[in-house]
Amino acid sequence: MLYLWLKVFHQFSIMAWYAGLWYLPRLFVYHAECNELQVHEKLTIMMYRLYTYIMTPALFIVLISGLSIVYINSHAYLNAGWFHVKLTAVFFLIVFHFVCRWHLSQFQKNKNIYSGVYFRAFNEVPTILLIVILSMAVVKPF
Repeated sequence: MLYLWLKVFHQFSIMAWYAGLWYLPRLFVYHAECNELQVHEKLTIMMYRLYTYIMTPALFIVLISGLSIVYINSHAYLNAGWFHVKLTAVFFLIVFHFVCRWHLSQFQKNKNIYSGVYFRAFNEVPTILLIVILSMAVVKPF
């Protein structure tokens, strides 16, 4: 029963984290393409709150619940090839999370040098990683 509750918390926190992983880069696009000071200030506040109060706590719940699930069923996960591919994709997603933090700090300092086009492409990274993660977790190809 604990295993099932951990999966619920894990899946819910993934959804909350992903909401931020998709929305924050979109806010970066708006910020990079806007020339109005008031809009810049509002977007910076929104981006900070999204990252600090939604994305980061969700990431920690993802990690705690995920590691707990693996601990409970380590024999089923640690020897599976698909799980290692999934973990690698999750690692890159965590790196993406912290790259978002770096971009946020650049906006906060008014030092962003990237265009809206860059952030549109940047916004696709979590989607590509999600395809890999879901394919591994659901299909378990090896």
